[in-house]
Amino acid sequence: MTCKIKDLILSGFKQARSFIKTGLVFTVFRAHPSKSQIHKIWTFSRCLIELFGVFFLIGMLNFGGGYAVMPFLQRELVEKRKWLTESEIIDYFVIAQCLPGLILINTATFVGYRKARFAGAIAATAGMVVPAVTAAFLISIVLFQYMSLAPVESTLRGINVSVIILISIALMQFLRNSVTDKVTGGVFFGAFALSFYFSPVWIILGAGIFGVVFRKLRGELA
Repeated sequence: MTCKIKDLILSGFKQARSFIKTGLVFTVFRAHPSKSQIHKIWTFSRCLIELFGVFFLIGMLNFGGGYAVMPFLQRELVEKRKWLTESEIIDYFVIAQCLPGLILINTATFVGYRKARFAGAIAATAGMVVPAVTAAFLISIVLFQYMSLAPVESTLRGINVSVIILISIALMQFLRNSVTDKVTGGVFFGAFALSFYFSPVWIILGAGIFGVVFRKLRGELA
């Protein structure tokens, strides 16, 4: 596992170094850049701008946490742009849930790296972080001074109800794509029952180990 992480980091630095060598800086200072190089750099730059813009918009609508934004995330990344399939976005969410940090930021990093490697991961992550930091800064200055006002309290209550609805929609999407047979249904109900007694970390690890062992016994894994 350590070797894989090390190789991933080295690959990221190589991608960044390659982009610097053949990227915008090189094109600006070169007297006569080729058309193919200009086209390649322009296409890559558009990809980075699109990644930043998409996740900036998602970050602006990030009310209620990662699961509440799941329907919008699915519409933008799966249905509209075809960057991911429904099963892939669920896999990314599961992996992001198991890692330290916020789910949406981890997911943005995964998608960005898939689209444009190291530079794409930075662009997508930045797009997700900038709105959150800006909103937190503005709220810390303005909102807490007016929290006790009736209109503000009513607005927050309305947002809370809408967040519950969005999370419910995300849950239904997860169920439709994840619980597909008796085995996955058993894992679902077992995890739900164990969630009252154990930490989510142990439940996720246990479910993952069960999945590997089960597929191994069925001969689906070498």
